[in-house]
Amino acid sequence: MIPGFRQTTQDLLHGRTVDDPYRWLEESDSSAVGQWLAAQHRLFVDHRANWRLLSDLRDNIMQALDREMWSPPKVRGARLFVSHRAARADYPRLLILERGQARVLVDVLALDAEGTTTLDRWEPSPAGRLVAVQISQRGTERSSLVVSAPQSLVTRWC
Repeated sequence: MIPGFRQTTQDLLHGRTVDDPYRWLEESDSSAVGQWLAAQHRLFVDHRANWRLLSDLRDNIMQALDREMWSPPKVRGARLFVSHRAARADYPRLLILERGQARVLVDVLALDAEGTTTLDRWEPSPAGRLVAVQISQRGTERSSLVVSAPQSLVTRWC
């Protein structure tokens, strides 16, 4: 492991002092974080070269990804919400099924053809009139939240 610089950052949470010596790693745009990540990647590549079962692992992963995947459905009113990832697809799409018809609500590849956007979480309202969707863009884990009616969700993201 590449040692990271330890800061003396502290927070007072609920009356307790909590150390956070690696908070600087949360600044994804900083050159220090970029250098640390590059060093971690080089270390990983060096170790991976010695993995005897790498091809077996790769085969097992590809076999798992070669299957279609559905989330458990969430029934809200007369609507059914579900995420679906086609076999070998990188990302799932959020679908709504109503009156026997399926419609795509969110397809992150339609929003970002480069594949740096992910559908993090979604939750329909109890009656199904609204749906909350969290999406992270540009490879970050900083989600954006949109709450919208299903019929206008796709255009709201664009």
